[in-house]
Amino acid sequence: MVILALAMRCLVVGVLVAGACGASHQATPGDGSNPIDGPTSTGSDAGTADAAWDWQPLISNNWTMAAGQSGIKCMIMPITQEMWIDGFRPAAAMDPANDHQFVIVTPDSGCLLDRALNPEDELIYAAGLGDAQLALPTGTAVHVTPKNAANQSLNLVLYDHIANEGSSPVSGTSAIEVHYVADPATVAHEVDMVLGGNGSMWNVPANDQPTSITGQCFPTTAAGYQWHVVAVWPHMHESGQHVTVSIAGQTTPIFDGGYDYQHEGTYVVPDTLVDTGAELDVRCTLANANPVALTYDEIMPEPDGKTVCWTGLYKYPTGTDPNTATGTAYGPEACVVGSPAQYKR
Repeated sequence: MVILALAMRCLVVGVLVAGACGASHQATPGDGSNPIDGPTSTGSDAGTADAAWDWQPLISNNWTMAAGQSGIKCMIMPITQEMWIDGFRPAAAMDPANDHQFVIVTPDSGCLLDRALNPEDELIYAAGLGDAQLALPTGTAVHVTPKNAANQSLNLVLYDHIANEGSSPVSGTSAIEVHYVADPATVAHEVDMVLGGNGSMWNVPANDQPTSITGQCFPTTAAGYQWHVVAVWPHMHESGQHVTVSIAGQTTPIFDGGYDYQHEGTYVVPDTLVDTGAELDVRCTLANANPVALTYDEIMPEPDGKTVCWTGLYKYPTGTDPNTATGTAYGPEACVVGSPAQYKR
């Protein structure tokens, strides 16, 4: 029997831990397995996914996980055309053994499992259990190109966290579909995702004692550099109860809602300015029913005493603070309290 594993045992922001992860795969351009060259959509660009949308395949991954094992399975493929994407969804319901996915754009030529995320790595989609369909707000889109500003060739990477706690191997296929913007001239803002939250060690007492944890960061300290947050993706483990994303000193939060590990989602929020020097807070509330206290760890499952406090933030402009003294080296992890150098993929 395959038992659904707890999220983030091996992956943090698409970050893999060497030795705990599965083999990677690479698609060959032109062999019929590269869906990136598929046609663009002629459906609606209203910013709301509906029956009129023409969903297109983006990337897929065939995987097998041995009995009693968990880790990452990876598919990487070169990007061969420019894409403007305003919608993402898994092609089918998440497999019982596959509890979350990340899509990353990177100049890496392989699924490296032994380094932290670099500044040039870009997180563009994340999905957990539940309704993982995302329709970005009207006028915003993810912009994917074959090369970056440094003229490096870029690749698309799909990371699947697979957990098989059964007594026999399990196999499956995961796939991501997208909605392409028919007219890029309608896109006012290019967006990408960073994570905010708390990556430091903390303690959540056992036996249902509600506890709140806050990650505080100053994501935009360079003069004239600002963020606009347009959507959020809360992510914790089973003990997660509530998530609040806010700007210190403002009475109205960016997001304030209940959390259910079995029904994660990405939520569009009003376009919210995070001004230069503003403090952005991600507050997680947990009620730990386990017989042991929970501490932070992205690898171990919650029953073993580990959990996480994260929220993905879709924002524009893309990239992270150009002031290298305040986080550029951490790329998509720029707004996580703690040492992102520990997060390996």
